Amino acid sequence: MSRFVNQSGRFLRSGFLLGLGTVAVGVTPAAAAPGDHIRVGVVEIIPRVGMGLDYHSNIYRTEVSPAPAASFQLEPGVSATASGDDHEFSGNGSWTLRKFLFVGGAPETRAERIANLDRFDNFGVGLGANLFKRSIVGLKLSNDTVLRNWTIDAPEAEVPYTTQFRNSLAGTLRTNPAPALEVSPTVGWTYDNFRAPLFTEDGDRSLNNRSTLGPKLDVKWAFLPRTAIVGHFDYANNSWSNNVLESEVTASNGGQFTIPNSNFVKGTVGIDGRFTERIFAQAFIGYGVGYFSADSVADVAGAAVDNASGLDGLLATLHLKYAIVPATETNAGAAVTLGYVKDFRSSFFTNYVSYNQLFAEFRGRFDDFEPSLRYEARFEGYSGAVARQDLVNIIRGGVGWLPADYVNLNANVGFLSRGSTDDTVDYNDVQLGLGATFLY
Repeated sequence: MSRFVNQSGRFLRSGFLLGLGTVAVGVTPAAAAPGDHIRVGVVEIIPRVGMGLDYHSNIYRTEVSPAPAASFQLEPGVSATASGDDHEFSGNGSWTLRKFLFVGGAPETRAERIANLDRFDNFGVGLGANLFKRSIVGLKLSNDTVLRNWTIDAPEAEVPYTTQFRNSLAGTLRTNPAPALEVSPTVGWTYDNFRAPLFTEDGDRSLNNRSTLGPKLDVKWAFLPRTAIVGHFDYANNSWSNNVLESEVTASNGGQFTIPNSNFVKGTVGIDGRFTERIFAQAFIGYGVGYFSADSVADVAGAAVDNASGLDGLLATLHLKYAIVPATETNAGAAVTLGYVKDFRSSFFTNYVSYNQLFAEFRGRFDDFEPSLRYEARFEGYSGAVARQDLVNIIRGGVGWLPADYVNLNANVGFLSRGSTDDTVDYNDVQLGLGATFLY
């Protein structure tokens, strides 16, 4: 099975960030020292630039003969806010350039594989507005644009990456019909472009495009000062530009697989609050269905149109946080969090993925040090053209040191393991990183 139709999710990435910046705003210069940011009236600008070192023991995520690799990253970015009593505007952007320094494997092709792994197009841009904050009716607008690359099990590919470009636009009308009640309908549209790995110089990376459109509704009743009953309901129509695709590296179905259009409906209700000075909890339960259109793949014999229903449709979220050291205005404190999530989502290489996620996490701040440790287990069930069961285990830990308000030095280590009923997607990867963050 093609690695590019078998990858999903996001995997650990560690970085080494170092920021600096001097920005002129308008015609009047704004003086600032590192850590003070740049302020002109109600506008605050925080420029940064990052540098980093990463190590992976299995850069191609292969089940056999893993190849280690080390890379250097450069990540410039900037965030800005303009806030008043009634309105707030915000923006944030970053660009990641990744240059590989070493990759294991056959020495005679090492230089070519390093060049193929280099990526200079990862970026993210976000814009937002929160209007009429003090009014009974307010408006929230947001637009987020990102591009990300994920390596695949294809060391000799010209471009050994699956690439996703996403633009997500949303508008929310916030209403407060009663002092403790907030009702917020949202209309959103998301566009995704997926690009496949490139195996020949004259090949085509185009894979598919998805347009997702649908309304959402959030209802929040704060029946206690720090505790609320919350309901969330959403509908999403997923429409693909190509419902029948060809894969260069899969022999199943003669290299052909189907992606039917779909409609998802979900609803959850639960409680979110702070129950004591140390205990925070979220508990939501709900149900959802995903209906897949047989008409969109009617011309393909044996096309998979498995619907998301039954036990796959059960939705649940449970988070319990205990503050070992309560947070203050000057210290983030320390806390342990336990969590469980059951949900399902659309996939670009099969109908849908249902998953059960369990995690335990510790985060703290002790003087100038920030230790963290997280374990996550995720049980994934893929249904549709690709049908398999996966178990993903992730362990990651790190420690940060803040010698000044504008500097955060850090070191981290991680281990990721994926096991599957499809042996071709099994792999283990050890990840190491050193880092620093400096905000101007």
